[in-house]
Amino acid sequence: METTNQKKLLIDWALLCLLAFIWGFSFFFIKQGLSVFSAYQVGALRIFISFIVFFPFLFIKKWQFPTKKIVPIVIIGLLGSGFPPFLFAMAETKISSSVAGILNSTTPVFTLIIGSLFFNSILNTKKIIGVLLGLVGSVIIIAIGENGSFNFDFGYALLVVLATLCYGTSGNLLKKHIKGEHPLLISLLAFCFMGPFAGVYLFSTDFVQVMKTNPMALESLGYLSILAIIGTALALFLFNTLVIRTNALFASTVTFLIPLVAVIIGLLAGEQLGMIHLIGLGFILLGVLITSKS
Repeated sequence: METTNQKKLLIDWALLCLLAFIWGFSFFFIKQGLSVFSAYQVGALRIFISFIVFFPFLFIKKWQFPTKKIVPIVIIGLLGSGFPPFLFAMAETKISSSVAGILNSTTPVFTLIIGSLFFNSILNTKKIIGVLLGLVGSVIIIAIGENGSFNFDFGYALLVVLATLCYGTSGNLLKKHIKGEHPLLISLLAFCFMGPFAGVYLFSTDFVQVMKTNPMALESLGYLSILAIIGTALALFLFNTLVIRTNALFASTVTFLIPLVAVIIGLLAGEQLGMIHLIGLGFILLGVLITSKS
């Protein structure tokens, strides 16, 4: 029994680290996509390409569709994969991928807050301290500019925070309402609902014209395809698997590792971070560590 538990724990942590690596790169890929496409096109491309990847599984697998759970699955899809791609893309038009990655680490904070307010999760003293530390770190980063001065664009930084609020709500809904369902089926149904709408929007823009006229368009599309296939479709499947295997809070602690990956990638790409950003990151990660162990 102990060996089985150890093996399960090892798999859980392996999934967590793999997710951190994948999502840590995502912010860099978003930035590359924004060099050619608009923020709304980047968000739509992520969803539409993911839909194309998932769609064949409707015919490959003979699923028993949970018709009674379609509504929560659609809501989970919108919160977990529908709104965030647009919010992150809009945010990164004004903030660096490193800062976006750091702010993304507030996901466990909102997972805990939403769980306590609406899903009967127990909130003890340590968890309250962890939440407060995470919020302090977020405020520090939002208030300080890219170069350490008070000239940051609050609105665009708050878009990332709004995205993490969506993630926190989605994780709690997933754990409460979608028990016993295959993680791939959950992801498939979510993207099959959102994908056609994203495609219709995408081709109503100047996307085709950009692809024909911009010499960098194919390269940017390549980055976004990797982002969609690995950073969205595969990562969502892994995240749903992790939530079902463990719980929403443990799965959301992937953001403990994501900012470290995002910061390293951002620095290698020439982005700059001040000491104040690292202090803010420290507060957030300390808060996440306390909440995950309490």
